[in-house]
Amino acid sequence: MAAVPGDTVDRKMSRQNGHRRQRRATPKVGAFVGIRMGAEVKRARVIEDRGNIGVGGRRLVRLELEQDSIDGDEPIRFERPVERLLDAPA
Repeated sequence: MAAVPGDTVDRKMSRQNGHRRQRRATPKVGAFVGIRMGAEVKRARVIEDRGNIGVGGRRLVRLELEQDSIDGDEPIRFERPVERLLDAPA
């Protein structure tokens, strides 16, 4: 996922090995992200940042799947951990 100008990226230093670990920035509400569904990467919009309520304090976001709505069906909405999000497909 591409960083937005002005976003901060947290860096932590491990005491054992001294390597830097970079944490991915959380996408903002309204941003488009990619999600893997089967063999495809689908485009979804972030509609809510749920915070660190996942297992082990994982940050969750609520997503709305972008789809062709011919019948006026309700959009598909679900939650995903931020670390499972991908860059939005074009």
